[in-house]
Amino acid sequence: MGEAQGQLAGNAFRWQYRLSLPVDGRVWEVNFDDWMYLMDQDTLINRASMRKFGIEWGQVTLFFRRQ
Repeated sequence: MGEAQGQLAGNAFRWQYRLSLPVDGRVWEVNFDDWMYLMDQDTLINRASMRKFGIEWGQVTLFFRRQ
């Protein structure tokens, strides 16, 4: 589709990109805005939101922990 844009500031990384999602035989182009926070050397928190037509359609928060 294209290129993602990212910015780094301290322990935070913001990644913005457009994604093609197949839905019921059609393809929707949606915008994602990911914020990733490195809490310590083993823990990353990722909060992502999805938008279409300027409206937020969903959010997800993920926690990653290295074992």
